[in-house]
Amino acid sequence: TIANVADISGPVPNLFKSAQSAAQAYIAYFNSTSNICGRKLRLLPLDSGTSENIDQQADTTACGSAFAEVGSLGAFDAGGASVAAGCGIPDIRAFSTEPARFKSPVSYGAYSLAINLVPSAPFTYFKTLGDAYKSAAFVYLNAGAAIVNAKSYVAAQQKLGFAYKDQVAIDVTSVPNYGAIVQQLKGDGVKYVQYMGAYQYAVQLKTAMYQQNYNPVFVMDPTGYDADYVAAGKPVDGTYSFVPAPLFEEAGKNPELQKYLTWLKRTSGGTPTFFGVYAWAAADLFTQLAI
Repeated sequence: TIANVADISGPVPNLFKSAQSAAQAYIAYFNSTSNICGRKLRLLPLDSGTSENIDQQADTTACGSAFAEVGSLGAFDAGGASVAAGCGIPDIRAFSTEPARFKSPVSYGAYSLAINLVPSAPFTYFKTLGDAYKSAAFVYLNAGAAIVNAKSYVAAQQKLGFAYKDQVAIDVTSVPNYGAIVQQLKGDGVKYVQYMGAYQYAVQLKTAMYQQNYNPVFVMDPTGYDADYVAAGKPVDGTYSFVPAPLFEEAGKNPELQKYLTWLKRTSGGTPTFFGVYAWAAADLFTQLAI
């Protein structure tokens, strides 16, 4: 029995459902082709509720009911970090999003979100688009991992020559006034806007920009590489998203990615996501190590 702890409920429903769907897809694939010392895998799906308290409860359940945690992903994963470390459960995650989980001796992210390490290639590219980077703003969700990672990105990009005029935190506990945010950015002459957080909020922010005919360079991390974000249509056109993973459109070049897409369709029919890619990778790492 392996547990997958992911944000299913909370302010953004099914925030990381795709990580849990990927773990389920991998288990179906693995059970059809292999075993671990004669044993098949069974998934224990747990909801971390976009909350440190609920994450702690989920990890407590995992400690008592599962052999390992695999492919987990939560915005507030510090909640259960000490619980997992205390019971010694192997925790091979999609990502570790908060510093406490990153530092846990039993937790390993298939994708690194070490906040002191920021990729430079995307921002070197954005500097080639003109001087927009000299009048920049960073907009982020005022919650959990988004806060620490946003500040890390700002610090790193400043070293690359980016000049930040505004840093705007979106409150997730109330209905944000996106129109007012856009008016602030326009009034301050911002030409480059980088966003960090759930794509659902980004859709509303970009729509407000569209409605006010405001067209800065708009940049998202891999959360923007999502069919549901693109489905918002014309208001989100022109978004840049940097993606440190193989592209779904090029799955024919990548057999492992093709396996993920095939088994995801067979099990849940869900949309493939960047989060799902690394949850699948975490599950693959777990089975290799267990065998």
